[in-house]
Amino acid sequence: MSQGNINDVQDLRPGSFNWTIKVRIIRFWRGVSRIGEIFKSFNLLLLDDKNERIHAFVPGPVAEKIEDDIKVGKIYIISNFTVKDYKPEEKFRCVQIDKQIIFTSYTKLKQIHDNDTMIQENVFDFFDLSDLKQIANKNVYLTDVIGVMVKDSPLRRFKNCNGDEQCQLKFEITDGRCSTYVTFWDSMAQELEKQMKEDLEIPKIIIIASAKVSSWEDKIEISNVSATNFYLNFNHHSVFQLRQMLSTPLFSKYDFSSQFAEKLQKLNAEEIKKLGVEYIEAKVICDVKFQQVHELNSWNRSVCTTCFNDVRIDGEYKTCVKCNRNVPHPDRKFNVVVDSFDNTGTLELLLEDRPVRTLIRKTVFDFEDEGIKMNNFPHILKQIENKAYTLKIRIMNTNIKNNCQLYKVIDIYEIDSAFGSSTVDPNGEEQQMQESMTETSTSTFHLDGLSQMSFKSPPPRKKKSSARVSKKKTKS
Repeated sequence: MSQGNINDVQDLRPGSFNWTIKVRIIRFWRGVSRIGEIFKSFNLLLLDDKNERIHAFVPGPVAEKIEDDIKVGKIYIISNFTVKDYKPEEKFRCVQIDKQIIFTSYTKLKQIHDNDTMIQENVFDFFDLSDLKQIANKNVYLTDVIGVMVKDSPLRRFKNCNGDEQCQLKFEITDGRCSTYVTFWDSMAQELEKQMKEDLEIPKIIIIASAKVSSWEDKIEISNVSATNFYLNFNHHSVFQLRQMLSTPLFSKYDFSSQFAEKLQKLNAEEIKKLGVEYIEAKVICDVKFQQVHELNSWNRSVCTTCFNDVRIDGEYKTCVKCNRNVPHPDRKFNVVVDSFDNTGTLELLLEDRPVRTLIRKTVFDFEDEGIKMNNFPHILKQIENKAYTLKIRIMNTNIKNNCQLYKVIDIYEIDSAFGSSTVDPNGEEQQMQESMTETSTSTFHLDGLSQMSFKSPPPRKKKSSARVSKKKTKS
């Protein structure tokens, strides 16, 4: 295929078939139907040497023939395709250009093996976070943003109102002037969780390309669609510039400590009961053995699917106690009380959702699927008795100021009984516990080590701006 008569992306027009472009493929994705079926057809995002990007759609019959030839990041000569204008009602366009390429059975594609440095590895069209309110919920175009990750929560798995299993990961990003909430769903949430565990420079800076921007109750939120991709600590000048700004007063009010490995104090049961006010909201490590699970009807609770607080149920009415919204299909979380002990005394523990799912590899909805009523105690929970565990406990305000003796467990790991030593329980029986239980309270526990343990929950069934920086958006 000749490289002569190469057209620029910006010159492509409908009405002709004899186009030839030289581009780098910078993204590949497939659409998904409303019922979750993945289409055979796929989509490409192409970039030429003028920094122009364009979306290319590859129909199913063509996709089957050429998919093996597609390599993201490589440069291709593509010819004999059609160009189509978007219809006004077509939304979620991955770039801010009003036309797209359609491959046909006559389209030719040839990889160029010499890397053309004139075509960049990637280009983004950034919006300032402070300007997202102007475009929220319009979504004719998807949006590129960049920010420093401030807060992130654990991957959450749940069943939606249709009974389908989903997962989400929520976090917050900032550019120093403004911060915005982000929610990643399903496979993208899982991929971000995986990459967050890698040894990356902290704080982490994320580029989210082709994101959906929405607004609810005057709060802006970014989320992903099929075309969305993210780049964590990407090798790009915008990331370098933002990292250099971290030492400026703009970022002084933000706390990035959640991204650093925690170094937690290891205490025994008696020491935990004697903690002072300086430990409120602190997290500590403790080794115990579970003695008895309380067989209570309140072994699970209903929670809001938006703010995750309790849902008050009054007949057919289900209302969140915090945001006061109607929650017709609340999520359900474990709420299990356990008596435990070590060689210094006893602790009464509250195991919420994540620790229980870690141990039994089930969700509350799994029991419902098995025909167990939500007010009947499932006896599989008794299987966690008479075993030794390492716990991460959060010391609550009520533990210190109200002398509440029920301690909340936020992470858990079962100790291998092969590494045992003798410990006496409060009733006089000799028990096998891990030798680490005899460590003094001056020791500390790196969560680097704890993170290598298996804490995983069960798997669920605008006209373009110029290249310079502007107030509203930046093309980079």
